[in-house]
Amino acid sequence: MSQAQDELIARAQDPTTPWAELHELAQNYPGLRPYVARNPNTYPDLLSWLGSLGDAAVDAALASRPDAISPISPIDPAAMSGPSTRTMPGAISVPPATQGASVQPMDPAWAAQQAGPQAFQPAYQPGAYAAGQQPYAQGYDQQPLLPGVGEPVPPKKESHQRSNLFLWFLALVVLSLVGGIVFWVLAEDDDATKASRASTDQTSQASSPAQGGEAPAPSASASPSASASPTGKKAFPAPSDAAELGAFTAPSGNISCTLTDSGATCIIKEHSFSRDGCTSSPYEATVGDGEATGKCATSFSSGGVTLNYGASAKHGDYACTSSQSGISCWSQVTGKGFTLSRESVQSTSKN
Repeated sequence: MSQAQDELIARAQDPTTPWAELHELAQNYPGLRPYVARNPNTYPDLLSWLGSLGDAAVDAALASRPDAISPISPIDPAAMSGPSTRTMPGAISVPPATQGASVQPMDPAWAAQQAGPQAFQPAYQPGAYAAGQQPYAQGYDQQPLLPGVGEPVPPKKESHQRSNLFLWFLALVVLSLVGGIVFWVLAEDDDATKASRASTDQTSQASSPAQGGEAPAPSASASPSASASPTGKKAFPAPSDAAELGAFTAPSGNISCTLTDSGATCIIKEHSFSRDGCTSSPYEATVGDGEATGKCATSFSSGGVTLNYGASAKHGDYACTSSQSGISCWSQVTGKGFTLSRESVQSTSKN
């Protein structure tokens, strides 16, 4: 007798076997019906059905049931949603057959004969049973119990598919967020770049020199170092290293000059020459559009930076050069000018 047969017989005899399993064993394995008939837990409807089969071995088993033993209380039908998955107990010794009853022998071919499940019978309805009509334990999900049952049912792929779909959705959300952040950062950088380029262009336009190498237009500031607008072609330009100045003083501190858009003026505080009635008072020399002129000055005050000997200054159309022999100023357009020193004052012309 094989282990599978022993286990099936043990389940048919076990008083704790659920009704649904007893029903299935009796339905699918005719050789187990005598054992099911003796089981004290077999419910009355199943016993009635077994008695209607006309099987001598089953009838003998039913006749051997003690009247004092009643079936064990049924298991809650809500718990019988399918075949029992409890671990089957070890083989139980087969009770001796009742006299006169013919029990089917458990030969090697027995399992093959019982392998094919019987056709599913209609659900049990309370009442009398016709010959061969099989009862049905309520609440049981009809499935054949065959040798070898108990293999785990492959898990459904539905939960796995839902997990994959959720992961894909989460990945799409993350990618969308990352794309939005990258787009926002690039847009901010582009705006900042445009603003920087616009500021650079304005600065370049403001600082670029006018065409033809001329100085840029002066601002409205009254600063003495502001650039002056040219009034004509500079035929007698200042030296290339001339500084853009509005006022300066000689290194001796005795001569102070101012350069404006309308001319160049220098005042000497102490001098030894006599001109225009000025002997001891300061003297003022000026050059504008025409010839240089001179007159007595009412006061003297030094201003601006010190223009070292050998250096030049310019502003607008006028320029001056400082030397140890005095200061010379002239118009860069006409070439007319003057030279002022402690010893003398003279009109000059670069023509």
